[in-house]
Amino acid sequence: GKERSKKLHKFFKENDYISSKNKGTEKLAEDLKNAVVEVPEEFEEVKKEIIEVVQKKFDRNKMEIRNHDDRVKIKVKKEALAGPFLELWEKIKYKTNYSISFDSEQFIERAARELEEELQIRIARLNYTKAKLDTTESGIGYVNEELTTLEVSENDYHDAPDILSYLQNETNLTRKTIIQILKKSNTLRDFRRNPEMYMMEVAKLLNSMKRQAMVDGIKYEKNSDEESYDQMLFKDDELLGYKEKVVEVTDNRSIYNYIEVDSEVEREFAIECEQDQDVKFYIKLPNWFKVKTPLGQYNPDWALLIEEYGKDKLYFVVETKGDIAKDKLRPVESAKIKCGRKHFNAIDTGVSFKKATSLKEVL
Repeated sequence: GKERSKKLHKFFKENDYISSKNKGTEKLAEDLKNAVVEVPEEFEEVKKEIIEVVQKKFDRNKMEIRNHDDRVKIKVKKEALAGPFLELWEKIKYKTNYSISFDSEQFIERAARELEEELQIRIARLNYTKAKLDTTESGIGYVNEELTTLEVSENDYHDAPDILSYLQNETNLTRKTIIQILKKSNTLRDFRRNPEMYMMEVAKLLNSMKRQAMVDGIKYEKNSDEESYDQMLFKDDELLGYKEKVVEVTDNRSIYNYIEVDSEVEREFAIECEQDQDVKFYIKLPNWFKVKTPLGQYNPDWALLIEEYGKDKLYFVVETKGDIAKDKLRPVESAKIKCGRKHFNAIDTGVSFKKATSLKEVL
């Protein structure tokens, strides 16, 4: 739930496990390595699960100790802030605002149908093991182990949890909306079979449907020309990177002397841009270049100016992910990318929005 999550987040911050930018710290990495991660007392029963989630995060974004001698200075190339850069920037610099058209009745019908078709609740089971202990010189061991499984009947639940309060807290939908969805879905019989699983699965499906409804009903409008990203935000500040995380820019077709990359896909994409002479200018969009969405800010990856047959100019904003297939992306990521596409359609400057893992796919 949200409230307990906030408590855990606060504890991790106070314990120096999370930085001011909400990234895992070296202390957290060290405690994970030594199996001494601390959690508040009230979370002890799920400590193992918490550590597994944190460990997966670190496995995806490994904290590496890097060689000091491999550091490079990342600087703005002032001579590149002209010509093709200005031409490309004029196409992508605009900001937008959005509004959402949300039809409650339509949402209730679609959500009820989704629950009826997709919700699968298993009967809760209790497993218990019966074993005889055998004491030997080497210690105590199990012999004659027996495993028994018992199904929990509906009559075993005397105090059913408050389903409406739980779903309201998890989905931010009104009680009236939740009641209508549950009634129309004809799934409340499953609540008695396994209340905890029912509530969690219903919340997951409703949040997925809510995301879809918001994205389907979102409309972007371009702000005035005065409300746009200023090219001067590309400050002449020196940043530090490491050789294994950068691609060198050999001419003035990008802003910095090095491009910092976050993945092997991004590295390959930058190298392709460097090698293809039809790419007249390319930018790895900075983290302050964000599109507003109802699911949080969206930061596209690249902007490209490509010349075709020596005359036709094409402008692209490109999203590069390790796997761009819709069913492989996380639901929130996929929804933000849809919003990004609608944003660039709304600014209407001739920019094409693409999902790709290589320059060849863009072209």
